[in-house]
Amino acid sequence: MSAVSGINGYITLGSCTPLAITDASFTYGSPNEQYYAVSGDGAAETVETAKRGEGTFNAVIDDATGRLISSVIESGELVTFAFYAKSGGDAATGQCRIGQPEFSFNREGTPQRMNFPFMIHGKLTGTLIT
Repeated sequence: MSAVSGINGYITLGSCTPLAITDASFTYGSPNEQYYAVSGDGAAETVETAKRGEGTFNAVIDDATGRLISSVIESGELVTFAFYAKSGGDAATGQCRIGQPEFSFNREGTPQRMNFPFMIHGKLTGTLIT
């Protein structure tokens, strides 16, 4: 087995693709919750909860255009989401709602980054999701 390099990974949000994405991550699934009941005889028991997910992507601002993405997306907007581990590879697809972007700058001359959080809306499908 060979590992997949993330060097060509990317995401799409609706009709746009972040132009200079540096990294992206998300979690998705049914987190198990623990509870304590008499039936556990002094030990915790678990229950599967509803599937949910969240993640972030980070991008740098393109100096030539002053933009991060190829079209406008707004905080709170519900968009189609696709996460690709490699170019032309398997995907996880569904919808997500964009959270509040975080932006900062420094005077050192390093690339200016923005962090975009998002929450998965509904069920994800695709070959990366089991």
